[in-house]
Amino acid sequence: MSREEEELRRLINLRAKQIETRDPQERARQLHGKISERQRRRQKRFGLRALGEEIRAVPKQWQGMVIGGLIGFAGLIGLAAFIPSEVGILIGLGAILVLAFVGFLFGMAFQWRDDISELGRG
Repeated sequence: MSREEEELRRLINLRAKQIETRDPQERARQLHGKISERQRRRQKRFGLRALGEEIRAVPKQWQGMVIGGLIGFAGLIGLAAFIPSEVGILIGLGAILVLAFVGFLFGMAFQWRDDISELGRG
């Protein structure tokens, strides 16, 4: 029995050494890494550069649609000022829809151009 007990203790000690040689601090380092990443993201200031990066992340067809809609809205305001009746507002609303659609088409064309140029590079 004593020989079996010695073998058991030896195996227990061997197992303890193997666990120690593995990295017991691995979980703590992962936690600290996540915390520091969150702090870096929080500290990143919101500025024009960050806004530009976010706008560039939006597909070009949607950018074109928003730009076309804004131009149409400016036309709506101009028509409402020059034509005081309801007809001016209706024409302006139609202009918003048409210019948003045209902007979407232009944005899609620009997106296709970028996609084709990426294919040529890759």
